[in-house]
Amino acid sequence: MRRQYATGLLIGRDLVQWATIASGNGRCALVSSASVPLPASASGVQGVTGEANALVAYLHEHASAFRGSLTVGLPSDSVLVRVVRLPTTDDAELAHMVELQCDKVSPFPLEQMAFSYEIIAREEAHTIVILAGSKVETLGHVLNLLDAVGTLPERVDAEPLARWQGLLDAGAIHPAGRQVCLVEDSGGVTLIVTEGRVPVSIRFFARAASATEETFHDEVVEGVRHTLLAVELERGHEASVRFTMWQENPSNEARLPTRLEAACGVSVAVRPLRDLPSVAEVLARRTVQAEGKGGLDLTPPDWRQNRHTRRVRRRLLAAAESAVAVWLIGVLGLVGAVLWETRCVERLRAEATRLRGPADEVRKIRDRVRHVKRCLDWRGSALECLREITRALPDRTSGGVDLISFSFRKGESVRVAGEAFPTVDCVYTFKTALDASELFASNTFVRAPTAISGRPRPTFSFEIELKPAELSP
Repeated sequence: MRRQYATGLLIGRDLVQWATIASGNGRCALVSSASVPLPASASGVQGVTGEANALVAYLHEHASAFRGSLTVGLPSDSVLVRVVRLPTTDDAELAHMVELQCDKVSPFPLEQMAFSYEIIAREEAHTIVILAGSKVETLGHVLNLLDAVGTLPERVDAEPLARWQGLLDAGAIHPAGRQVCLVEDSGGVTLIVTEGRVPVSIRFFARAASATEETFHDEVVEGVRHTLLAVELERGHEASVRFTMWQENPSNEARLPTRLEAACGVSVAVRPLRDLPSVAEVLARRTVQAEGKGGLDLTPPDWRQNRHTRRVRRRLLAAAESAVAVWLIGVLGLVGAVLWETRCVERLRAEATRLRGPADEVRKIRDRVRHVKRCLDWRGSALECLREITRALPDRTSGGVDLISFSFRKGESVRVAGEAFPTVDCVYTFKTALDASELFASNTFVRAPTAISGRPRPTFSFEIELKPAELSP
């Protein structure tokens, strides 16, 4: 099976990371990946402008590592994510309900936002949908950045959904019960609350540059408490809730897990963040999994049209280049063939000129030899020819043929003239007998049988030319 490649790209606040995977036979394998911190002057999707030359130059330098379909993920602080529970219905009606939810949760006018959704689970009465949206302005910054690099992504995904998918792929989500997952990185903390393997709430707490660590921890703890309260009001109370937190450098003295344990009265399991796949790798996997099945895609319609137009233009340009290349190859081949043929003709002419003298000498010698052979060959002599002709004369009991003249030219022809009586059939009997002779190759009438007037008996005159056969030595 042919291997297909997909690349995930995440441009975060302070880093750029990408990963390329190869899929085939139902499996995905990581091919290459990188995660590089960004300079402060070129960091953050919100700050990507035409002046972010350092970021553009960096992506230009490493864009050769991107293979296959490119998916760019919007960082968590640039995307709005909500988990909604809608009545189960057909896809068209579900799309209308999602559109109403977009209008409900959007903090900005809908014309300034780009929304998409992904169906997580279908139950008998309800359908769980993850709704994601981002400002068109932010998507425009990403478009301008990648356009400056010289590439356009096939899909626009969201980092929070990649975090959720990464937890599933790592087997970190329990199949039953309520679970609180917190993933902390340099950008902030992603909170995901699940019921079994279905998310019920996804939030992100951004780490403000001006906020102290204590203030940020207070914000996270308060947000977790409010989120759990909202989940209990919607889903009911759960006696046992699992808490798991992934950190870059976990330690027993980690402050945030300790504060969560004190505020929520639970035990928080702390695990290293390296146990989870990178966001870029998950973005690439989601691209492979979503192929032909839809899935979340925040690509604006005009962006998608622009991508299609560029793809068509690129194909037309490639076709034109191929046609020009074929034409040039044809012209060069034709010119080369003409030059080669001209040289061959000149070479053959020179060879013919060189061989003409010896060839003429050989022809003269051959003609002399042939002439000598003819002269020495008694089988082609005049007597032998005359003997063969007289042997072919018809029986004179009922009529006959009288030979009047015999003309012999050695090796060229023999002519005989005569008279036949009393019928013209004697002439044709004579000619048929000559046809059967092996000494002559052919015979033709020089003068057809013609009746002679004034004779006492019917008489016909004729003349026949015979060509001697080539006799082998």
